[in-house]
Amino acid sequence: MATHRLVEPLSIDLPALIALSLEKHAVPVTTRFWIHSADSGQWKVVIVSPLVDMVGTRETFSRMFDALKNEDFATKQFLNSNILLLGGQESKEALDAMAKGVSRLPNLGPYEDVEVYQVAEAADIDKQGFLHLQPSDESSLVSFGPIDGGGFMKRRSMSKSELEVFLSRLPVSETERSQVLDDLKQGRSTSLLTKIDLKTLYDLRLV
Repeated sequence: MATHRLVEPLSIDLPALIALSLEKHAVPVTTRFWIHSADSGQWKVVIVSPLVDMVGTRETFSRMFDALKNEDFATKQFLNSNILLLGGQESKEALDAMAKGVSRLPNLGPYEDVEVYQVAEAADIDKQGFLHLQPSDESSLVSFGPIDGGGFMKRRSMSKSELEVFLSRLPVSETERSQVLDDLKQGRSTSLLTKIDLKTLYDLRLV
């Protein structure tokens, strides 16, 4: 799983998901982005946190591991090898350059000549794909598969009331919502092409 992420880093939104999880566990994140090192050929997720300036890199890494240990999208192998954690002070020059549109930096942390690929916040990342729903007793099993890849076929059980609230948040017509609920009521599995932002998917435990 980690290997796939390194081969196709821009096809998923791992930095945004990592930032969401860290912030949920009181590790503030200033920004998050991918870098590619020309020398090593490695992809790294860069997380900039003011906590590094306050308690140091080692302690922040420890808190990061605690925050991400139960997240399926962040394997221990990936966190050990492919995260660059920086404080605001040590990354200020690079962040100032990026704010001006620079996408290649002469150095960042221990790396020289790196390409930068910025990642939006999870709430600003729309994922278009298929929402799959399967009836199960008094609830429904819900999963989401984005068209652009990156997995996310994680299932979660929702009660009828939870599902109705969830469907009301999606950009689909009332007719489509009614059809989905009717299919489930009749014991039929169904699916729906829609858009969901990455934060909603994370909050619903569908990633």
